[in-house]
Amino acid sequence: MVKAGHGFSDWAWQRISAGLMLIYLIMLTVRVAIDGPQATGDGMLNFADWRAWCQPMWFKLSSLIFAWALIYHAWIGVKEITMDYLHHPVVRERVQRVCAILSWIYAVLILLIVWNT
Repeated sequence: MVKAGHGFSDWAWQRISAGLMLIYLIMLTVRVAIDGPQATGDGMLNFADWRAWCQPMWFKLSSLIFAWALIYHAWIGVKEITMDYLHHPVVRERVQRVCAILSWIYAVLILLIVWNT
């Protein structure tokens, strides 16, 4: 049985995560427009330029917050969908468990990718 009133909290957290992602995307758009990596003579961007562009600690931290907000936003959506459409409790619990495990794996992988660039 699901506790009554969980819906508003999930709704609010999903809006908060969406707001964080919107702020990041605006910041990223402005940063690319003002200070994007420059193409070389052949018109290509190389890995070293992108890596240097992504090195500032504030950028790594904001990218990590964006990615974690995206994962959390998706998790809330998956949880609500499974609660609404998977009526068998065992199936619902197993699907939610698999999605939660995958979410944690993605969160750790993103941490490793962002911090090791």
